Amino acid sequence: TVCLLDGAQYQTRDYARGVVADAGRRAENDLVVVPYMPFLSFDATRVEADLAPFAALARAQGTYLSVALKEQADGKTYATSVLLDRQGKLAFKWRKTHAFPDDSGLALGDSLEVCRTDFGVLGATIGTDFYFPEVYEVLRMKGADILLWQHFPERFRDHSGWEPLLTARAFDSHVHL
Repeated sequence: TVCLLDGAQYQTRDYARGVVADAGRRAENDLVVVPYMPFLSFDATRVEADLAPFAALARAQGTYLSVALKEQADGKTYATSVLLDRQGKLAFKWRKTHAFPDDSGLALGDSLEVCRTDFGVLGATIGTDFYFPEVYEVLRMKGADILLWQHFPERFRDHSGWEPLLTARAFDSHVHL
């Protein structure tokens, strides 16, 4: 079972944790995926401490938890998704790799990797990565059978094309998205 949390207007880390905790009370999940929360961040040198509240939730619920937020590392800011395993340990970290010209201020990751879990092989994308079909094809070729996309809706972009485009990415790559 996978629980997808929709783009509720998160205000704080505590609110986001509350929504994840509520998802765990409703059902047992193998994976909980939280939308990208650009107003929350963690420091790469303090990953375990900064993500401890989310790790505690993953551990308590016995689920994998994917949380996407800003990461401060080496003087740069990245859009990063972390995957916490069922024990609350950092299983994997992905960084956004593709951007549009208006995505200023974010550094980009330089690798497309996958993570093996006990229910499948995951690949992840963040934000505008999904406009580039090659990203999904590379992740599929590396073994992903489940692809994650985490994003926070922008106020001035038309979102009506997202669902058909995401459906096309799943069909083209022969994976679950």
